[in-house]
Amino acid sequence: MSKIYNPAIKYFRTATFGENVKCLRCCLLPGGRLFLVESFGCHGYVFDPETHQWDTLEFDNPIHDVTLLKNHKCVVVTAGSKGFQEMNMKNFHTKQYQKAGGNFQAINQFGDKIAVHNDFRKLSVMDTHGNVTSTINTKYDPWYVTTDDHNCIFWTNGKHGEIHCEQVRGLKRFIHHNAKIDCPSGLTLDKRGALYVAGYDSHNIHKFSQDGQYQGEILRESDGIKHPYDIAFNNDKEELVVLNEDGAAISIYKL
Repeated sequence: MSKIYNPAIKYFRTATFGENVKCLRCCLLPGGRLFLVESFGCHGYVFDPETHQWDTLEFDNPIHDVTLLKNHKCVVVTAGSKGFQEMNMKNFHTKQYQKAGGNFQAINQFGDKIAVHNDFRKLSVMDTHGNVTSTINTKYDPWYVTTDDHNCIFWTNGKHGEIHCEQVRGLKRFIHHNAKIDCPSGLTLDKRGALYVAGYDSHNIHKFSQDGQYQGEILRESDGIKHPYDIAFNNDKEELVVLNEDGAAISIYKL
């Protein structure tokens, strides 16, 4: 590998959680902690990048994605055909699964509701009781989802190489395709509304303006990016969290 121009300021191997553990999804919690979702497993991990301390959480079913609710007291995890489930982040107690129909995969907080991929080529906006308020038909099945404060939902589908932004009313804000972003996966927003997208097979991270204008590649393989999955932005510290190396590492970069 060539010279590293922007090395990670923090680095952690997920095998520390257990032999062969990989994490493919994450969300940022209050205080800079991370909620990490085990790859194809029934465990989640609440991890503090500052102290390298963590709690291991067990679920009854494999979980696919996680989001922090607006009240910052609970997260919601998706569990495929089982639906979704709330977990209190103070005592780690869980509620019963909400079986709202469909196969619950990618999820993100959406105001006081959630936006979730729960059906073939469809995103649903619903409350935490499973009551749907609106749906968006999508071109492909969303793999990773994030949202802003302006009723916009951003999503990627990896293998089709496109980044989509759509409003709840079904209006398409933009669709972006870029040869430099091979297999777009995780995506996140900062407090200014800038969008960051991981390129899984191109080993890089890219930035877009609030209106969808491409602003360039900000991290690349020479910076230590290798098969990145999910990403999260810590606005308090201006840091980007990357689930890196095919989910086997957590790399944090100062931007």
